[in-house]
Amino acid sequence: MPYINRDWKRSPDLIDTTQGVIMKSTRAFGVEVECQYSDDRQIEALDENIDENIGIGSDGSINGIGVEIRTPPASGKNGENMIRTLCVNLNRYDFAVDNSCGLHVHIDASDMKMKVNEQDGYKLAQNYWLFYIVMDDVIRSFLPPSRRKNHYCKPCESVYNAVHSATSLHDLMNIYESTDPTLLDPTSIIKYKDPTRYRGINLISLWKEWHAEIRYHNGTLQGERILHWAYLHCLIMDKIMDGTITLAWIESMRATKGLSVKSKALYAILGMNKPTEIYLKARQIKFSTIISKLLSTEVIENLQLLQDNSN
Repeated sequence: MPYINRDWKRSPDLIDTTQGVIMKSTRAFGVEVECQYSDDRQIEALDENIDENIGIGSDGSINGIGVEIRTPPASGKNGENMIRTLCVNLNRYDFAVDNSCGLHVHIDASDMKMKVNEQDGYKLAQNYWLFYIVMDDVIRSFLPPSRRKNHYCKPCESVYNAVHSATSLHDLMNIYESTDPTLLDPTSIIKYKDPTRYRGINLISLWKEWHAEIRYHNGTLQGERILHWAYLHCLIMDKIMDGTITLAWIESMRATKGLSVKSKALYAILGMNKPTEIYLKARQIKFSTIISKLLSTEVIENLQLLQDNSN
């Protein structure tokens, strides 16, 4: 239990339509930064120096004295500045992370809420879920081993056929929370364990509160890295909502074999900024020997150098 316990608060001042350096999407996002501290003086100093709208709470899943820093919805340049300033203070007061810490990114989906009750509006939520089912392997290729098989961010179960066949938002909700093994695709080797939110993406928060909770990522106190993740998932939602990511594209990715080919397709469809693309490619190199074998030594060294310089 942290010495300080405070709730996060919404603030219109944090919503900005001006693009940041990394946050080229202006969709609202928030993060939960899991970290550790050892002395109450650290948490008191943090409480005094971070944005008054940011929340601080305990987290029993973290080794040692765990704390979760919860930011309110923010967007654009203001959101980027909030994350950068928060991380400066977390590092200034010697907070730390280890393999028990995660980073959760919340992505606003209020525009999906406005459309979901229109004719075929549920298909936006359907495509969003299908995207994460099909691209789960690519997203996990960005992650260290400690997150790839982590209980708190389990794979998106192989229920592609059931989700694909859904004809309403109600159907999707029932599939997500079901423990019925007959919903699994025949080729799946993944079994449902429990109908909880502990998956790479928590969809319960999507249709109950209209924001998606992305739980894939490992803990970090580096603002640049947090912003790359937030930008990636904001961009995915953007491309679902503007129709760039279609069911046809998702189906083509399901039929595509090979992580390298799927990764290239992801970068192409999202059209992300170069710093984030470089960061993700460098992560794949770092955590995947398969990808490393496909790239030349010169390419690997250049990507690693660019990543180091951006952080």
